[in-house]
Amino acid sequence: TMARTVLVLLGLFSLSLANHIDLNSYTFSASLSSEIGQGDDYQLYWNINRTGDPLTSIISFAVRVRTTGWVGLGVSPTGDMTGSDVVIGWVNEGDHFLHDRFADARARPPVDESQDWFITDGAEMDGYTVLLFWRYWVTCDDRDNPIEANTARVVFSWNNADPADDNPDNIVQHGSQMRGAISLNLLGGQTVTPTLPEDAKTFTLRVDNITIPNVDTTYFCQPFELDEDLIATERYIVKFAPVISETSLQYVHHVLLYICNGLTSNDPLVGDACGVIDDNVAQCRDGVLLGAWAVGGTDFLYPKDIAYPFGGPGHSRYVLMEMHYNNPNLDEGVIDSSGFEFTYTDVEPTHKAGILTTGLRVTPLQIIPPGVESFKTTGTCFSPCTERFLPEEGITIFANTLHTHLLGTGLVVHHLRKRSLDECEVDEELPPIETNLQYDFNFQQLNYLPEEIHVKPGDELVLECRYKSTERGSVTYGGLSTYDEMCLTFLVYYPRAPLDICLSFPDLTEWAEGLSQLTEEQRQAISGASSNNLNPSTYYPAVEAIDWTIDNEVENLEYQATYGRQFAYCEDGIAEDRIRFTNQIQVDCPYVAPDICSDSPTDSPECVCPETEPTTEPTAGAGTIT
Repeated sequence: TMARTVLVLLGLFSLSLANHIDLNSYTFSASLSSEIGQGDDYQLYWNINRTGDPLTSIISFAVRVRTTGWVGLGVSPTGDMTGSDVVIGWVNEGDHFLHDRFADARARPPVDESQDWFITDGAEMDGYTVLLFWRYWVTCDDRDNPIEANTARVVFSWNNADPADDNPDNIVQHGSQMRGAISLNLLGGQTVTPTLPEDAKTFTLRVDNITIPNVDTTYFCQPFELDEDLIATERYIVKFAPVISETSLQYVHHVLLYICNGLTSNDPLVGDACGVIDDNVAQCRDGVLLGAWAVGGTDFLYPKDIAYPFGGPGHSRYVLMEMHYNNPNLDEGVIDSSGFEFTYTDVEPTHKAGILTTGLRVTPLQIIPPGVESFKTTGTCFSPCTERFLPEEGITIFANTLHTHLLGTGLVVHHLRKRSLDECEVDEELPPIETNLQYDFNFQQLNYLPEEIHVKPGDELVLECRYKSTERGSVTYGGLSTYDEMCLTFLVYYPRAPLDICLSFPDLTEWAEGLSQLTEEQRQAISGASSNNLNPSTYYPAVEAIDWTIDNEVENLEYQATYGRQFAYCEDGIAEDRIRFTNQIQVDCPYVAPDICSDSPTDSPECVCPETEPTTEPTAGAGTIT
């Protein structure tokens, strides 16, 4: 296109203008080599230029690598070399070189016919090679991987020698300690960092020298009493930052902070394992979320004119910090004092923010069969909840964090809205709020959405979670352990509404009744659990008795877990207003993403009235979450 031609010419023109390199001009950075124990040998910097069109939006990179040889960087679908879209560049006697390549195998990647990465500058400085280059988010080259607002597996490598005669075919292979991969969300940051207000103050909440138990998974709950002066009037959080102890960094999986309504000075404010802590304190885990961090996350700053309110008349003086420790090697004597630092202001913002937890309730009714390449479940915030609790003008979602455990491979936050046609009302799927099909358990970050999403009363939010259980020999259940599973998302939005929790969980009755391979007693043990009356002594043995290789049981369960009847509930976080009901997903008009690379883009399919009433059985042409 003409727009692209102009941008390419500008990029080439800048080669003759570059006389210095300023890495401080980049908004984002990451130490890639620290992932492989090589200190600051390989530093990556990048900027985002959004135009509203991925075909013309640009991402600009800079690398600073401790070498005077060649440098490689790429984007991989899996973190492996094979399938990577990479560039290899170097500097020699003042000239700089860069070639766009694609790795077909674990071998030297051949140079692409279409060169879609563009170098703008390069230099060797004090034993380091520095290269500046850029590309479009989407190039429409089959041998380029798109850069999207999800988890990118960034691969990197380097060598201490330039290719002989500056010939790109003479690249010498990197050493074993000169390569690696790291998960990053290249498009998930704020392009303009908000300035903290002049009156900004901070307070810190941390657990106090906790000895992490030498068991695989620990959930530790620590209640705190906030200073009375801090909550005397309403204040507004503009930033929260994790404070993770260096000695326990590898053990801390996530930190959550809840507001505790209903606690008094008579309740024991003593930290302990969440499963044995005082009942009144334990109920705080169903409260309003004040802060959230998980492995891979960084500081979170609310955008300009948006802040999270706390304090004021009627506000609880108590909060609960939930620490999730992951100790797979059963190490002993590890001490932790991690927590949060909050930055706040006394100046009321234009918009007060809220955090909505939605998805699948954490329950052993979530069943993932063993040995499966791909398995889906869904959890839904149904329309009765948004109709009742959201303001008439709706809410605007601007950030989100997705959460599963070790089996999770991808998550999609679907957005459904009722639409009136001439002869009927249909459930139409809008563009997804967030899609991350390259989810990494070790990189869970609160990401800013590329565009704000407006949700109206009556809309439905469907969280689809995908899992891979090929390495498991037995059933995985929903639960708190790292080896159990979850399917949750935390949506950050404004204006704040009295809706903090909106979850569902599957009714397994219909599926259980069709398990002909089981006895009547075993079927009853599963179907009875669907009414939230789970008996562990009968439920787990019944599920474990299923032979998943016969009768299409995996497909039948997946359909039930995705489209079957679900128990649903939503509340304002302090259970002063709560509703419970049953419902199931119906998508009459699925969303079809446009093919932006097609020479003849087609319009989305026309939305029409369904020919038959919805049923619980799949029908040809029925809407599907894909």
